[in-house]
Amino acid sequence: MKDNVLKDFELNGKVSIVVGGATNIGKRVAMGLAEAGSDVAVVDININEVKKTAGEIKKIGKESIAINTDISNSVAVKNMVKIVLEKFEKIDILVNSASIFGKMKPLVDTEEGDWDEIMSINLKGTFLCCKEIGKIMVSQNYGKIINIASINGVMASRRDFMSDYNISKAGVIQLTKCFAAELGRYGINVNSISPGYHRTDSAITELSEKSREELLSYIPLKRTAVAEDMKSVVIFLASDASKNITGHNLLSDGGRLCWFS
Repeated sequence: MKDNVLKDFELNGKVSIVVGGATNIGKRVAMGLAEAGSDVAVVDININEVKKTAGEIKKIGKESIAINTDISNSVAVKNMVKIVLEKFEKIDILVNSASIFGKMKPLVDTEEGDWDEIMSINLKGTFLCCKEIGKIMVSQNYGKIINIASINGVMASRRDFMSDYNISKAGVIQLTKCFAAELGRYGINVNSISPGYHRTDSAITELSEKSREELLSYIPLKRTAVAEDMKSVVIFLASDASKNITGHNLLSDGGRLCWFS
């Protein structure tokens, strides 16, 4: 028996991949996993920023590598997995945090290319990473996959022109459930997290002060989240504390979906 319940949350000896780990939520998650004891491979298309994140992880005493990867490209994803295995020899935890908001147009005005772009990152990229790293986890009979979705994947947003983003995130939630159902027999937990409004999101920062105040009126806790809020949520799902949880979409939204209006 473990002496202390907090040991269930420790990630000592684990190897994590954080996709989209250069900035904002992804960066804070990568740092949090390292703080909990994991070595971390940080993956992003923004190589300069991803190197900074890896450097900060090394400063706290954990191993880290920075990998420049276009996750919409299957060859690039396979190469990324190869690099991680050459460095760490295993992969215990995958966090898929990379996403874009798209052009924010009405659906009837959304160009096919714009649709393809947002789906290629938010949904296809998440699928490819789950697929390739899932194969490694199957061979290990162990793994934790955490996909960052959104409350906009659960409901149609009142705000105009985010429908393509919403649809992509709804796909991430369903993809999570399907992977959970297929990989559970191999000891792999697959869950998603749906954040609410984060104050650093461009879709929030570009609003007027009046519009931001209106958003706050939708949230029972009366606060927009910060990237730091996601660290502990991810650590919970990445650790032994959540070993009996899979196929779940965890809301981290300040209570936003308690209200329908």
